[in-house]
Amino acid sequence: MSALLLFTTLGCQGNESDGVGGEAEFQASTQQLDCGASQVPVLSGATTSGGSVTRSGAYSSSYEAWQAFDGNSSSMWISQVGQTPAWIGYEWLDAPRTITRYAITYANGSITTRAPRDWTLEGWNGSAWVVVDTRTAQANWLGFERREYTVTTPGSYSKYRVNITDDNDTRTGIETISIGRLELFYCGECVTPTSQVPVLSGATTSGGSVTRSGAYSSSYEAWQAFDGNSSSMWISQVGQTPAWIGYEWLDAPRTITRYAITYANGSITTRAPRDWTLEGWNGGAWVVVDTRTAQANWPGFERREYTVTTPGSYSKYRVNITDDNDTRTGIETISMGHLDFLGCK
Repeated sequence: MSALLLFTTLGCQGNESDGVGGEAEFQASTQQLDCGASQVPVLSGATTSGGSVTRSGAYSSSYEAWQAFDGNSSSMWISQVGQTPAWIGYEWLDAPRTITRYAITYANGSITTRAPRDWTLEGWNGSAWVVVDTRTAQANWLGFERREYTVTTPGSYSKYRVNITDDNDTRTGIETISIGRLELFYCGECVTPTSQVPVLSGATTSGGSVTRSGAYSSSYEAWQAFDGNSSSMWISQVGQTPAWIGYEWLDAPRTITRYAITYANGSITTRAPRDWTLEGWNGGAWVVVDTRTAQANWPGFERREYTVTTPGSYSKYRVNITDDNDTRTGIETISMGHLDFLGCK
């Protein structure tokens, strides 16, 4: 067991590989992200005051899992021989973390059969493991190759693990996995987050379309919340609860990290939204990524910006409003002058 493998789960660098098929495909990033430091500290043992390493097993005490977090490329975790799946992770004791990016650097010389091939990145929700990223057929690793990945559906979890179901050995299941270093990063917003919806002059464009529950009239259609004009607005259908407005992209999903609502109905502040959820469509259902309640006391043309609690990658989003600031039950009318979906394309 003299050969070496290095596995790194890293943050947002200039290039990324989404590991499609065999060899990694690198694509330059057009926007710099703030990833900060690794969410796992440099370790000299399996436990610290802030958390602990978890793993399925180890080849021996000389190749324990904490060595994948020690910052030393000459040490490594090697999994228990013949154990399928083989997994390694970290648990924080203070607070959950949102991990948005990771990378694997293989560093076991010519023994490339020990490189991971199929795995899931999983977060623990308190009762079950939730898959946040899946990779398959990760083949043709070089001796010291680094591959970086973006988490498909990030969320907030107290512990994560990389759950490996196959290596690059031709035999069924795992013979041995080696990991030299594992880092987990949260990549925050763009340095300058930008609106993901273009300025509109109608409900549809070649790149996407506005969606809504209804409209008061054709003079107050939903696309007017995206036209960049503070004197126009969307007004919802009277008496419709919930009332919702959103946008669907046709080219690729987006990760929305912030959003802003501008109220634009003068002194009639009862029409401002009070309770809502921001939701993303996962192909089969709406997923709540942010919830706001009791949003009261809006001035006539106020803009309020919010951070998305659990961002993910979705092809369409909507603000689903369940109450306005009118004292009557449900919604009388919602007015919205502008809606910004902000993030990194």
